[in-house]
Amino acid sequence: MNLVGGLSAEIERVGAKATRWKGYMRETPELAAGMRLGLAVMENRLAEARTALNSGDVLLMIPAYQNLKDYSDDD
Repeated sequence: MNLVGGLSAEIERVGAKATRWKGYMRETPELAAGMRLGLAVMENRLAEARTALNSGDVLLMIPAYQNLKDYSDDD
């Protein structure tokens, strides 16, 4: 897999996690306060990754890829 494909896959994977977290926050409001900051950081990382992907700049894409790769699939 190349960097573009890897970054695209990570954006999709972490984007799905962010969507799940939003659902958890709606379903369990008492968790919302504790999850809000983590979700904000996650969404910021996703925005950075999308910008890096769209730029085609490898020097932006590599750290964006690693930032998303660091997110586990455990919720």
